[in-house]
Amino acid sequence: MSSKAISDAQNTAPSGNIASPSLWHWIVAHREAIAYGLLFVLAVFTRFYDLESRAISHDESLHMLYSYKLYNGEGYRHDPMMHGPFLFEFNALLFFLFGHNNFVGRVGVALFGVALVMLPYWFRPWLGRLGAIAASTMILISPVITHYSRHLRHDIFNEVFTLVMYVSLFHYLTAWQRGDFLRMKRWLYIGAAAVALSLTVMEIAYIHGFIGLTFIAATILVENLSLTQRRRLFWIGTAALVVIGIIALWLTFGNAGPVPLDQPPNLARQVISSLQQLVGGLAGGASAVPQENMRAAWKVIHLLVLAGGLFFAATTLALSVTDKTLPLEKQRVQLFPVRLMSEAVRSLPLREVGIAVLIGAITFVTLYTTFFTNPYGLVSGTWGAIYYWLSQQDVQRGGQPWYYYLMLLPLYEFLPFFIGAAGGIWYLIRRWRVTRPAAPEREPIIEGKPSVPSVAADVGDVLHVYFPAFALYWVIDAIFIYSWAGEKMPWLTTHMSLPLIFMAAWTCERVFAGLQGRWRTLWERGGVLFAVLLPLTALALVALLSVQPFRSYSLFDLRDTGQWLGSLIVFGLLSYALIYYGRKLGRSLATRVVFLTFLVVLVIFTARSSWLVSFINYDDVSEYLFYAHGAPDVTLAMRQIEDISRRTVGDKLIKVAYDNESTWPLEWYFREYPNRTYYGDSPSRQQLEAPIVIVGPSNEGKVTPYLGDNYVRFNYRLVWWPLETYKEQSPVKIWHTYFVPATLPDDPAGRQAAWNQVSENRKALWEFFFYHRHKTPKDQWPYVHRFYMYVRKDVLNQLWDYHTGPAPAEMPTEPYAVKHQEIRAKRAIGGQGTGIGRFTTPRAIAVGADGLWYVADSGNNRVQVLDAQGNVVHSWGSSGSGAGQFQEPWGIVVNTEMGRVYVSDTWNHRIQAFDLEGTFLFAWGYFADTAGQIDRDPGGFWGPRDIAIDEEGNIYVADTGNKRIQKFTADGEFIAQWGGAGILPGRFDEPTSLAFAPDGTLYVADTWNRRIQAFSAEMIPLRQWAIESWESTSVVNKPYVRVDRAGNVYASDPERYRVLVFDAQGAFLLSFGQYGADMASFALPLGMAFEADGDLLVVDSDNHRLLEFPPPLEAAGSKEER
Repeated sequence: MSSKAISDAQNTAPSGNIASPSLWHWIVAHREAIAYGLLFVLAVFTRFYDLESRAISHDESLHMLYSYKLYNGEGYRHDPMMHGPFLFEFNALLFFLFGHNNFVGRVGVALFGVALVMLPYWFRPWLGRLGAIAASTMILISPVITHYSRHLRHDIFNEVFTLVMYVSLFHYLTAWQRGDFLRMKRWLYIGAAAVALSLTVMEIAYIHGFIGLTFIAATILVENLSLTQRRRLFWIGTAALVVIGIIALWLTFGNAGPVPLDQPPNLARQVISSLQQLVGGLAGGASAVPQENMRAAWKVIHLLVLAGGLFFAATTLALSVTDKTLPLEKQRVQLFPVRLMSEAVRSLPLREVGIAVLIGAITFVTLYTTFFTNPYGLVSGTWGAIYYWLSQQDVQRGGQPWYYYLMLLPLYEFLPFFIGAAGGIWYLIRRWRVTRPAAPEREPIIEGKPSVPSVAADVGDVLHVYFPAFALYWVIDAIFIYSWAGEKMPWLTTHMSLPLIFMAAWTCERVFAGLQGRWRTLWERGGVLFAVLLPLTALALVALLSVQPFRSYSLFDLRDTGQWLGSLIVFGLLSYALIYYGRKLGRSLATRVVFLTFLVVLVIFTARSSWLVSFINYDDVSEYLFYAHGAPDVTLAMRQIEDISRRTVGDKLIKVAYDNESTWPLEWYFREYPNRTYYGDSPSRQQLEAPIVIVGPSNEGKVTPYLGDNYVRFNYRLVWWPLETYKEQSPVKIWHTYFVPATLPDDPAGRQAAWNQVSENRKALWEFFFYHRHKTPKDQWPYVHRFYMYVRKDVLNQLWDYHTGPAPAEMPTEPYAVKHQEIRAKRAIGGQGTGIGRFTTPRAIAVGADGLWYVADSGNNRVQVLDAQGNVVHSWGSSGSGAGQFQEPWGIVVNTEMGRVYVSDTWNHRIQAFDLEGTFLFAWGYFADTAGQIDRDPGGFWGPRDIAIDEEGNIYVADTGNKRIQKFTADGEFIAQWGGAGILPGRFDEPTSLAFAPDGTLYVADTWNRRIQAFSAEMIPLRQWAIESWESTSVVNKPYVRVDRAGNVYASDPERYRVLVFDAQGAFLLSFGQYGADMASFALPLGMAFEADGDLLVVDSDNHRLLEFPPPLEAAGSKEER
């Protein structure tokens, strides 16, 4: 309905009484307000209803978590990988206002989704009132926009700011034309803020800004051309578009036959190759240019070649013609007697422009610096962001074919795609002829503020040519740019859907305007019946074309022929009736009825598709609009974890260990679990001592050895992707798949099978198109990333509905208590102090061949040497990092034959060598963090502890922090290394001590793996056994191992205050010690050493003393005999 009709209806409507019978008149008078009210209510419903039910997807979890960290006081620093800061800062505000959960995490994008539905209201001067309502309706039911208005990504935020930016441009032009400078300033400032906010959302703001600026530039160009020049430019633009299309088709499908459609037309490469040949004489000058710069330059040329031709064609087609359907006087207005864009740009008020720039700059700086807390954000938000996302185009994340969006748009956006495309074509057809006006070609330009011709009193007439041209230009540019870009993702489809919606809305307005005052005629001439016949005829035609008649005389073929003949008769009758009523209506009305019928069908299909995507299949990756989509199993698993935690330890206090493969989206869910443990791809026993362990497929083999049979495994899907069979298509393959078999066997059964397969293929295509279903079952889905949740059996057994078996009759006893003996030391040496013969937290001890005791007096940062009676012979060392100085020595060994003492200077990360009197000889080592990798930094250390010497005098060092054993010559030259992080045989986690047995076997205390490993002289793993202790990961719980003359292995158990004894095969023999300070007790037993007579020396660290025990096994045996 026209604006005038609506205005007249409003003027004649009653002012306040809405009671019957005036209710209908009130509704008619206020129908526009009622329409927008209904749209608002539906927008709120479709954007907010059941918002939290869908599982959080991979990218959503990133956005929510970093927003939460900002809200939680952990700060935020802009990272180009996650686009601009607006989303994070806005979401942090919402978390502050409403709390943090899945629902609130999506509230921000839902609010902007509602705003996007309502924004076309401000486009009414150019879309028309019905066109604006149509645009809002299409945004409301758009499957792509609806889904991503319920999915925390940047795109909807950007779309809102883009629309505000574009509407500001047109309102500014309107205000300028009317001389309303106050409104000009207002829209200038709003537009500046929209541009700045768009830049703080994501980098595609540069694309949308480019579209707007090039349109302005092209408009200024066309405004300054004569009518003849514009006609010439129109034909040049048409020719350019045709040539580009032909070349693209030839490069895609030419030469060697059909090429797969996932190979993009590389027009730029062909053009660049030609240019290189043309400028071959200048090539020598380019030799000095770095290759990276040359490649970057060719990429720019690539874009310019493709974009330049297409933009030129699009703008000339859109702008260089007039509308013959208007009266002559309005045609003259549209031929730019006033250069509206040119004059508006030329007369921009500098002071107001400066204020607008200041508004944009303040907005940009404030958000990118996170409210002035991160100055580097100015760099990362400008050059950093542009560089990063340009470099990502080569990565081509997703690996989608060039026609990706041309597949998605008609598959989901039925209404805007088909109506918008039809409207664009109709727009060009109706405007291709230029009517020469009676007046001179060009009106004189009046300096200063232009005067508006009387026929242009309605500014909508002056701008009439601008908006549809801009909408068409927006559509073409958006589809081209996003299809050209390397990264193609389903959420980017929103940026093509929106311009298509505005093109389609403008088309609807024009069609409805043509029906104004003709509705009664349409009814009387059978327009409704004509509309009903249209879909029926179309269905009859589909039935007719879906059957192949007259193939043979077989029963199957005769049945198909009969079906075809029946369809032909029905189609003929319906076609006759359709032609009859079409002629009765006339071409103009019949065309509009066809349009309206098509529109209704598309509205139904589009709304249904939107409902399926956002409210039925929201957790189902059957939809091509989803990518790296959170699987519903995530929600199920988190409910189970929360339930187990609440019923065992309360609230969310349970310890959950998870790896690098399950971090996203679980990191967001685990934010409220204070006892969560992240172990990455290098698990340790201590990290995996959790009731619930989550692991991805690649790390499962590393984890299961730690878990043993104590856990129950649950298999879940974490993230999944849609099927991508569309990547393998080509025109020939499409034809043979859905229309005609590639080969037809000679026998009737074979031919029937071939045609049946084609029919099945069409049926599968229809299954997705209509029902959004795939043949592939979800349990066999190929594109899925899984995670496995291990729950400890004893925890599950506490919960009746998770019970895994009969409860144990009694709790297991402490395994080392059964053979515990009290063995008293013969004597104690030392005591706390710094004087000679006193100790402060000693750590290690070694006995030389001469019988002297060498003690690493760690707390005093020195070495003390005692004789067999406990008298100090000499000492050396002090605190520091110089030669002969120490920072907590934890290991010591003596090579009496060479006259050397080796000390592990633990926190100086080195080994020092001395002679037997303590004279410094040399040192080696440096700090190195290998992250548990075995092939890095040989000779470097991280907190080395124990040392051992083999029969050849080589030095073996427990490089504890780097989870390895290193072997050196007696002079400190690196020989080899073994280990690396892990639990498999030969791997270590916190190896603290090592000792050689008389037969050459090397035993290693693999502390955090809670085991002792035995190796051959070649470091080949021989055997291992578990230690049912060593749970603590404190900095002092570092057990030592030693081997007696019989090959029995002694292991200190520091924080259980005892010594454990095993035979060479790992069978438990004896334990002795308890907490205390008497002669049978320890405070922290660490290093050990055997004397020549078999007595055992134990360093009782926190009692600051040495204890000398008789041979423990002999002492225990004699006590048993007594």
